[in-house]
Amino acid sequence: MSRISVVIPLYNKAATIRAAIESVRAQTFTEWELVVVDDGSSDEGPHLVEGLARTDARIRCIRQPNGGVAAARNAGLQAAQCEWVALLDADDHWRPEHLARLDQLRHRFPDVVLCGGACSYIGAGGQVHDPALAPSRVQAPDGLSVIGDYFQEAHDHHLPFNSSSVMLRRDVALALGGFVRGVTAGEDLLMWARMACAGPVALSAQRTACYVEPPVQAGLSQAAIRRPQVPDVVGAALAELVRSHPQRRSLRLHLADWHRMRAVMQMELDERAASLAEWGRAMRWDRPTRKDLAGLVFLALPAGVRDALLARWRAAKRQR
Repeated sequence: MSRISVVIPLYNKAATIRAAIESVRAQTFTEWELVVVDDGSSDEGPHLVEGLARTDARIRCIRQPNGGVAAARNAGLQAAQCEWVALLDADDHWRPEHLARLDQLRHRFPDVVLCGGACSYIGAGGQVHDPALAPSRVQAPDGLSVIGDYFQEAHDHHLPFNSSSVMLRRDVALALGGFVRGVTAGEDLLMWARMACAGPVALSAQRTACYVEPPVQAGLSQAAIRRPQVPDVVGAALAELVRSHPQRRSLRLHLADWHRMRAVMQMELDERAASLAEWGRAMRWDRPTRKDLAGLVFLALPAGVRDALLARWRAAKRQR
């Protein structure tokens, strides 16, 4: 049994880091090492990690000045000693079978460069939302399958995994330069796209990762939104991928969906002109969709009405 490195970036998450680490220690797959990268925390989180490291030799804590989550994950990739690196955020957690399922994936499909487990999304009130997976994922033998077209599947359904449910081939991730530093939102989406262009991607349909969501109800949504970055580093990098891989037509859809995501965030921030520009960019990469038309209608509504409708739409979406 070959080992797996686990990397957790840590920044001021003293309230949740212990639970994240305990979910790693509770894994049925026990051949792991855990690298926690403290990214300049000012709370007690690093001390909690170092206390756990004194009782478990598989855990170590690396400290560095604050450089952002991409820099922290890159430091973890550099420090990892195993061929495969599983990622976990400090405020999320895993179910006990997570690493075992990822281990099955990498051995069932030895050519993959990126794999992950399906994820449950935990709301602010503890409610669990499990987004629907493509039927082919659920019906695959043992729930393990290679995603034939990662970008088309992300467009038709949703991103199949996130930064707390993936595992990367370390050499491929490092050859690509790791996570792009200085990106304030979307650095993970960009990394998965670059990895998907570099080799096959596989998914376990069993929901073994748990992502804890920020609150989204009316009145709280703006506080939970990371302001879209200007200039749009991720959009520019995805556009470069489109130009470099013209045979991957679904990459255009992925880029259009990125602009749609930014348009919705800017709409929730009541930045109408910026939102309108993003809808326009989306429709340049993809034909207009019902979501595009709905977004343009929402833009014309008063901010209070729009926020209430968006909150109701998000709540209904999570209940499906």
